[in-house]
Amino acid sequence: MRLQNPLASPGGIGIVSLTSLCLALASTSSAGASFTIKTSDICPKKDTSALLSPPASHSACPPLVDVDATVDPHLPWSQPFRCTERRKPEPYCVFAASHIGQLGVSILTTPRIASNLAPVIHSLYDSLFPAAPLVRKPRLHPPPGRLARIEGKGIGAVATQHIAAGETFIVDYAALVLHADYPRVTREDERLALLDYAVDRLVGPGPSAVRALSRSGLSKHLLEDVVQTNVFTREYEGENHHVLYPIVSRINHSCKPNSFLRYSTHGLTVGIAAFHDIQPGEEITISYISPVDTTENRRHRLQSHWGFTCTCPLCTSHTTDSDTARTKLRYIRAAANKAISVRDLDRAVSYLEELVRVIREEDMPSLLADPYEALAQVLWVRGEKEEATRYAGLLVDVEDEYGRLEVRDRETALEKVLRGLGPLGGEKK
Repeated sequence: MRLQNPLASPGGIGIVSLTSLCLALASTSSAGASFTIKTSDICPKKDTSALLSPPASHSACPPLVDVDATVDPHLPWSQPFRCTERRKPEPYCVFAASHIGQLGVSILTTPRIASNLAPVIHSLYDSLFPAAPLVRKPRLHPPPGRLARIEGKGIGAVATQHIAAGETFIVDYAALVLHADYPRVTREDERLALLDYAVDRLVGPGPSAVRALSRSGLSKHLLEDVVQTNVFTREYEGENHHVLYPIVSRINHSCKPNSFLRYSTHGLTVGIAAFHDIQPGEEITISYISPVDTTENRRHRLQSHWGFTCTCPLCTSHTTDSDTARTKLRYIRAAANKAISVRDLDRAVSYLEELVRVIREEDMPSLLADPYEALAQVLWVRGEKEEATRYAGLLVDVEDEYGRLEVRDRETALEKVLRGLGPLGGEKK
């Protein structure tokens, strides 16, 4: 599914069992390609006893990728890379690392971006979360869910034990990272060949597991259809990339989900966390689309992008009240933006506080980041330091709770937000 980050206006040995369940759905097994050089030959031995500890160094081995090099040109990647014929302004190449997660990762991007990702790739050899002082440790054993056939939905995930609200209960790794622009500058045969090559560079049952994911008819080419159906967009070095997480791809949609995604800062790992307590036997769901869409808009988007009609309680119950609240949210947000644009700050604060109230009433807490940030900015400009600081703190809390896999030091994060607000009482200067 192509996912949206609700905050955007935005392993290792611990998940072997759940990953194995996902891989078992693949119709065939693949041993993967034979490698010219294995990561273990060029990187320090992985210490799995400290899997969640940050590495001592971010040094890659070596730190850069040079497509014109003549000696070991594929370092620090575990396999030789393949590039497009077009070399100007930059080629697009497939870079593979076999040590990430259970499947490895294939990155189709420019050599420049790959070189800047190399330190992260190397540090992930030692830790899921490089340079993170504190991380939300996912559930290790036993696995919290299983894959099952869901009536009317195909394959989905079902909880096998109680999952507490706020708990990160699954961590997934990116299997594919694809530059968003590469299809534009390649011929169809070259584009499809590169995509096949990238998937075939995954290890173990990775190639068959990815090809077994859901399709929605967006492309006549099977693998391209799988990718277009299951990726979402992240930004690396200021350029959009499409990312596929194999376990996340098996989680079904609900317009009123019980789970959400927490992203790592580097974007190569993602956690699935519970909005509220999830009971054994309950299906695990996330939302593929914006929660503020009306029923009609949600149905249109889900049908056109994923080819299904949602049957969640929000879509099958009486929709008038829900649609009225969502229409009201969009109206208040537009009115607040207009008030800010004409510097009517009193009215802006009134609209923003109303927006916060409606979001809370509709139980959509992940949407609070934007109005909290706007309130902090407006109140800071008005010189109301105490109230602005309060909303800045609420912003940090919401971002960390609903958007981030790593946990920041709250005071440091708050200071950073306040520094970004500019001079106190800015409207009078």
